[in-house]
Amino acid sequence: LSRTSGSLAAGASQNVTVSVDASGLAVGESTGTITVGGNGVNAPQTVAVTVTVAEVPSGPRIAANPTELTFQVQGKKAPGSQALQIRNDGAEALSWTASASQPWLSVGTASGTLSGGGAASVSVEVSIADLSAGTYDGEIVIAGNADNAPQTVPVQLKMTKGGVVKIKKGRMTFAGSTEEQPLQKYVQLENDGDDSAAWTATTDQPWVTLGETSGTLEVGATHAVSLDVDVSSLPPGYHAAQIEFEG
Repeated sequence: LSRTSGSLAAGASQNVTVSVDASGLAVGESTGTITVGGNGVNAPQTVAVTVTVAEVPSGPRIAANPTELTFQVQGKKAPGSQALQIRNDGAEALSWTASASQPWLSVGTASGTLSGGGAASVSVEVSIADLSAGTYDGEIVIAGNADNAPQTVPVQLKMTKGGVVKIKKGRMTFAGSTEEQPLQKYVQLENDGDDSAAWTATTDQPWVTLGETSGTLEVGATHAVSLDVDVSSLPPGYHAAQIEFEG
């Protein structure tokens, strides 16, 4: 466990990373339990943990993660690449090749060699040039000297037209006191689509004030929305609010 104790305010949460060491486990299924105790009225709570150890094949074996990829595009900006892990789940060396089934789909590395248990990360990219709105299907084909070759990873590209309002800075921190109000800040909006985009904004806390709550952004335009907080009625401590933009 990444941590074995802590303190949580009401309604708060913390992440605890769970790792396993399977090096001494026999082939098959092993179980364990994580017990979370404390001063809660429902303590203790238990979490069941199951570890499955598979027998390593003697020959090379192709595995891919994730088993499918989806790219979603709205507007004219191409999406970034995604990582595809190619893994050798066998004991002997694997010589592999990766190829794309469609002209709009490509892989960054086309071939390689992996020792038993080894893995390699391959970037997968799509090109939206000359493509109209719609859904496109393709696949990455992984071949090699394994008995389960070839393996295929389905890839889907979903393209829609229209304006896209993006927030250039998604988190803001204010510091103030009962004697001094925090300085005004700005949320930067950008239209990254291929058409004008209307937007609206709301906040879930009365001590947060937006300079504007709606507007329209032309293609490629940016706009700064002022943001003020009034801490005069707030007790000392940490306070959180959320601003929701829709477009």
